[in-house]
Amino acid sequence: SMAGGSSGFAFARRTLPLVEAADERARQVSALSVMLHVECDNLGAICFYEAARFTRASEHPRYRQFARAISIDPDSHYLYERPVRNVH
Repeated sequence: SMAGGSSGFAFARRTLPLVEAADERARQVSALSVMLHVECDNLGAICFYEAARFTRASEHPRYRQFARAISIDPDSHYLYERPVRNVH
């Protein structure tokens, strides 16, 4: 969790390059959006991703299957999505 203080800044410093790398990879494969899942109680990560213009998505048709495949409980995670950002 990045609930406050310097730990929030550390989370953002570590995570922003990953978000940018996801955008780059999505552009390379001509994807229209980037999707991720966040634990429902991870308020710091939720705030970070929403500030990075991710929005909570309605459940994707394959999300439950995907969640089970990576051993997470789909009912304890939110699905977020953002259109791929173009390079300026």
